[in-house]
Amino acid sequence: VKRWAIYGLAAVFLLIAVLEVLAFPAAWFRLVVAAVGALGVFLLILADRQAGRDEEDRRGFRLLVRLSAAVLAVILGAEVLGFDDFARGLLESALATAFVVLAAALLLRLGRGAIRGAIDRGARRFSLLERVGHRLAVGLSWLFQALLILFAVLEITDIWGLYASPVEALRSLWQAGFSLGSYRLTLGQLLLALLAVYLAYLVSTLLRSTLEGEVFPRRELDPGVGAAITTLLHYVLVTVGFFLAFSLLGFSLTNLALIVGALGVGVGLGLQDLVKNFFSGLVLLFERPVRVGDMVILGGEWGTIRK
Repeated sequence: VKRWAIYGLAAVFLLIAVLEVLAFPAAWFRLVVAAVGALGVFLLILADRQAGRDEEDRRGFRLLVRLSAAVLAVILGAEVLGFDDFARGLLESALATAFVVLAAALLLRLGRGAIRGAIDRGARRFSLLERVGHRLAVGLSWLFQALLILFAVLEITDIWGLYASPVEALRSLWQAGFSLGSYRLTLGQLLLALLAVYLAYLVSTLLRSTLEGEVFPRRELDPGVGAAITTLLHYVLVTVGFFLAFSLLGFSLTNLALIVGALGVGVGLGLQDLVKNFFSGLVLLFERPVRVGDMVILGGEWGTIRK
């Protein structure tokens, strides 16, 4: 079903392009557009029913088929009512949007495969990538997917005439935001802040995997000491990421002090247990009255500490 849908989309796009190049008479062109709308609605209804019988087809594809059928129905109705310019513009914009979505989906699959393939080839040469390759591939794939979706959205805004160009759309999107007194928060600042936190977490994950898999075993380090080092490293890197995010958001040290004060109020209102558990965990981690690998007995139950 999906393959025939792509073939039909390409055929309609090619047909419209050829008719425009040949300067097809307006009356006949309207008839062609109406025929494309009627035939497309009929075929998409059949495709929706066929997709319902095929368990491999996802709900997202069926939703896309129904949305396409609705657009073609609007095009058909516009042609019947005599709104030729509207119907033609809607058809061309819908076709261009469909090709952008299709190209983005194809590039997403190719990009994920390329990332996975590059890391697999590197893992044959470097043992480090063999351990952290999966996490690195997942992190890079998410970044690639986010960038691809952003560029697709910008291109679609240009297709529908919302902005003069994708660059103008990006500039407008980047500067969109709201003001609170003298402070202004933009979407660009928010995206950069989220990226900083995400990269800090990704780097922390990769470094911890490297230490646990490559460094600690060679040094024959005590498991408890290794756990303390990796946990401390994780907290430090994530904290640096959050401070960098606050800096990118335009917060000064005074504003950060206000946020810390608000967190203190939250702790006083009902987060005492959470904070106590956190600091108790730090005490256990660094003082090590019990360590990873120790056997403990609590309430008649025994077990080995793993983490």
